Amino acid sequence: MNNIKSILFTAIILLTGLFTACDKDDDKSAGNTTLEVFGPSPALRGGELTFIGRGLDQVVKVILPEQIVITDIRQVNKERIQIVIPQDAEPGFVSLELANGKTLVTKTKLTYTEPIVFNRFSPAILKPGNEITIEGDYLNLIQKVIFADDVVVEFKAFKTWERSKIVLDVPMTAKTGNITLADTAAIPIEIVSKEILEVVLPNVHEIQNLLDKKPGDVITIKGNDLELVEKIRLGEKNEVEFARQDDDLIFVLPENAADEPVVLITYSGEEVIAANLVMAMPEQLAIVKGTGIKGGDLITINGVNMELITDIRFENVENAIVPDSKTTARITVAMPENAHSGELTLNTGSGKTVAIMIETLKPIVESYDPTNVPAGQAVTLKGSDLDLVTAITFGGDKTVDVIATSAVELTVTVPVDAESGEIILTLKNGETVICSSLAVEKPECCYIPVLPEESVNGSSVLIVEVKNGEKLTDVQLNGLSVQYILLGDQLYISIPANANGNTELKLISSNGEIAYMIDIIGSNIIETTVFEGLHNLGNWVNFTLDASALQGLKSGMYMRVFYITNDTNETWWQMKLMSQQAGWPALDNYSAPNDIMDMGYVAGTVQVLDVSLTDNDVNNLVATGLAIGGHEVTITKITIVEERSQAVVIYEGPKDVGNWAGYAEIGADKFAGAKAGQRVVVKTSDVQADAQGSFKSPNGWGEIASGTEYFDITGDFELPVTAETLLKLQESGLIIGGKNYIIQSVSLK
Repeated sequence: MNNIKSILFTAIILLTGLFTACDKDDDKSAGNTTLEVFGPSPALRGGELTFIGRGLDQVVKVILPEQIVITDIRQVNKERIQIVIPQDAEPGFVSLELANGKTLVTKTKLTYTEPIVFNRFSPAILKPGNEITIEGDYLNLIQKVIFADDVVVEFKAFKTWERSKIVLDVPMTAKTGNITLADTAAIPIEIVSKEILEVVLPNVHEIQNLLDKKPGDVITIKGNDLELVEKIRLGEKNEVEFARQDDDLIFVLPENAADEPVVLITYSGEEVIAANLVMAMPEQLAIVKGTGIKGGDLITINGVNMELITDIRFENVENAIVPDSKTTARITVAMPENAHSGELTLNTGSGKTVAIMIETLKPIVESYDPTNVPAGQAVTLKGSDLDLVTAITFGGDKTVDVIATSAVELTVTVPVDAESGEIILTLKNGETVICSSLAVEKPECCYIPVLPEESVNGSSVLIVEVKNGEKLTDVQLNGLSVQYILLGDQLYISIPANANGNTELKLISSNGEIAYMIDIIGSNIIETTVFEGLHNLGNWVNFTLDASALQGLKSGMYMRVFYITNDTNETWWQMKLMSQQAGWPALDNYSAPNDIMDMGYVAGTVQVLDVSLTDNDVNNLVATGLAIGGHEVTITKITIVEERSQAVVIYEGPKDVGNWAGYAEIGADKFAGAKAGQRVVVKTSDVQADAQGSFKSPNGWGEIASGTEYFDITGDFELPVTAETLLKLQESGLIIGGKNYIIQSVSLK
């Protein structure tokens, strides 16, 4: 009974006297550092003593009786520090020495209690999951057993909980280290073992070197205590699923397995290297045909472990290509059109690569016909595999796009500004081949050595330098002669206002002619005079203009009438606009009451009337001519006006139409602002000899206008926008197709 009372008394002391607060008399401070509480007191030697206050990070020493100086201070934070009480510490006041030399001294003595004794634990070496026994005295006051890295077992999990003994199972997450006994107070009693508990780890029989392994191979790990393994990882990140078979661990190598260690990870997070993995790779490579390869050819590579190849990288091809077929001994893959000569890199799922060289097919030029070619004239290249060529660069860095129609011959016009020198062939895949020099003779007729690099504006003067200018007899644009002036070597060419787009410029000499293609940006407004003079309508003295003068009138244009109201005593002036069709009907938009328009009066001043024309008006005027009647008005000039908008790109390619397989579809919204009189212009490339174009309506796929279902083309082509066509375009849009060319862009001009 006395023993029981003693135990209860000791427990009460422990539970109620864990810390000592500083009351008003005990409050000690030094500057910004204040000690508010310390404990536990009574404390355990070998346990921790905690101080709580403000600015305690300034404490550099703790001095216990009798002059035991402790500098190993655990700084929890600025408000909390801890020390371990040495076994020889005595009761008494505790001093805290600060960095500034000042000292704080507790008013309350530190006392000690001796009830809990941690004698030993056994066994000293054990496996997680097994029992451990802790022996001592008053262990019934202990509520937690703490293993290394704060792995805690609460008293509820104790198998035995007595005054002299605690028995529990070691958690699977326990690690090697000291064992700590503690209660659950705010400032707990903590007693740390002097000995180290050694926790058993998995042990492999030997670290294996797993050589020439492949995805799908089954790997077996043998060893001791492998039941402690929670995970298996390959390298740093690649975890794999595994199974337990008897005492072994078994797993299958994944597709992305690489050269890396096999790591066993325990439930406690400890890592044990079990093996070094070395993946197999393709070997003994032999390409069936490694030279003379072109786009679309099937490449066959023989070897060992070829099934490991996941994809293949070609020179000048952005993305890797998956093999068409593969076995353990062979792979096949189609040569991409744009692939270059160089290394063919074979990739495996393990990240390993192996390379083999390939050489693309190159054209050979054996001769030129003629061997000396005049600039601006055609030359024929003869040889082999010339159908691979897409462009030829002549001396002087002058490049011409070509469309090859034969593998043995290629005819191309030599640019007039080309020089003698090596010929460079550009192939479909972008590679180039340097050929022997070609002698280029300069023309004997008048020619332009250097063409303008930029577009030429309509209604402007083009100035170019020419050679042999004394032989020049005519200058034409698209077959029509234009005005020009030759001053020395400078040729001044008048560009008409109505010129627009890709235009042929031809210099005609007494001894020959040379043609060039230039780009002309047409004027937005083109005004053509069809009558200029004076015609007084008097009292209905009719004015007529023959249909021959109006042949340039087209849908979308309008007519401009310049007139003067006569200075008479009359108070009204009139003008009536008519065609010379039978009965002289008024133009559609000018049928005011009695077919008469009141014009107003500004005596002696030229005034302008802009006359809008319907398609019916245009047809009648072009067929029969114009008539104007009226009263006291004098006609001075009549012009035809065309307003052309700047080109607006409504479709961006490239789009290969193939053999009527591909097409460009342009939505109706792209034509919302279009006007009759504009043109849909199709820019092309790679136009073959038998190429055809087509304009169709998405609504039923019929031709958009008469004759547009299909037609032969040799380059860029266009669709005139009439009032009838415009209605279809704005309702349904447009389909552009055909065969054997590439659509680069479509513009509305």
